[in-house]
Amino acid sequence: MQRLSKMMSKMGDVWCDVVHDNASWPVQGHYYCKTCWRAHRVPWALAPTAAVERRETGTNSEATIGHLAPAGSRA
Repeated sequence: MQRLSKMMSKMGDVWCDVVHDNASWPVQGHYYCKTCWRAHRVPWALAPTAAVERRETGTNSEATIGHLAPAGSRA
């Protein structure tokens, strides 16, 4: 029964992704569909453990997003 429930949930997620186009603004790594209120993770969100590690070690964000800077410039 649990396997069927997981499968139905995944089918609902796919359906929402394909058919519904009314999404909320992303907040804390996820957004809600305003039609069925399913929560979806944003594709660019860091994994929760990576965010915690960055905060604890004090790593600056330049190392993680430095590849987004224009070629030949320092961010």
